[in-house]
Amino acid sequence: MSCPKGVIVIEEQFNKMGYFTAYPEQIEKCTGCALCAQMCPELAIEVWAESKPDKSGLAKAGRKKKA
Repeated sequence: MSCPKGVIVIEEQFNKMGYFTAYPEQIEKCTGCALCAQMCPELAIEVWAESKPDKSGLAKAGRKKKA
C-alpha cells in the first residue's frame, strides 16, 4: 500500500496504455508523507507543502501530476 491514509485509489482495471490508473480521493486526509510519490513507478506524483505546519506539525500537502 502506498498511502497509509487511503488517499490514493488505484483502479482495478488497466487503462488503454496498460497501467492501473491512480487518483486522489478524500484529499483532505493527506498528511504530506510523500509515500505515493516514492512508490509511483513512473515518477508521476509530486508532493509539496502549501503552507506552514499546523499544530500537529504536519504541513498541508499539495499534489500535482507531471505532464
